Amino acid sequence: MNARNLDLEARTKFVPMSMLDVTSATDEKPYVGTTSLASCAGIAVYDPEHKVGGVAHVFFNEKESMAVYTRDAQGREIPSSGRAIVVDNPRPFEPFAYLAEALVRRADEIGGQRYKFMAFNVQHGCRKPEQNEQLKSVVDRTIEKLRQAGKITDVEYRHERAFILDTINGNVLPYY
Repeated sequence: MNARNLDLEARTKFVPMSMLDVTSATDEKPYVGTTSLASCAGIAVYDPEHKVGGVAHVFFNEKESMAVYTRDAQGREIPSSGRAIVVDNPRPFEPFAYLAEALVRRADEIGGQRYKFMAFNVQHGCRKPEQNEQLKSVVDRTIEKLRQAGKITDVEYRHERAFILDTINGNVLPYY
């Protein structure tokens, strides 16, 4: 790894799975990014006028664990002896809309107003083709909702599975 990459890493906020973060060009860390978008999707927003940006790493799980509860002698609910059931998750892509809206709110809090919206790994992830189509539909509805709220100026679908957003100029940098 060269010195430029080390400096870039030192000045980057890395976003873990199921999380988001925002920054600005004047921040000590003006870069924000994420990695490992295999079955996950990524979101980046960037306000070019105010130089504010953010990234979310959206995790999907088609299965959902639910602990089985029983009642004790006093009628209180307690976890069973470690048994759990696994059920199909009826809304595996719901986190996308939630994180997209939360990302825009957080970017607004540090001075952003209107954003270019970038969706990463939406139709090329390690998912079944029908899941990619379902995700694309959720992304499109989310974008439309944010557009109606006056928050989105432009949309771009991208294929990177690891990237860094530079809030100084709005460039998306590949991350290896």
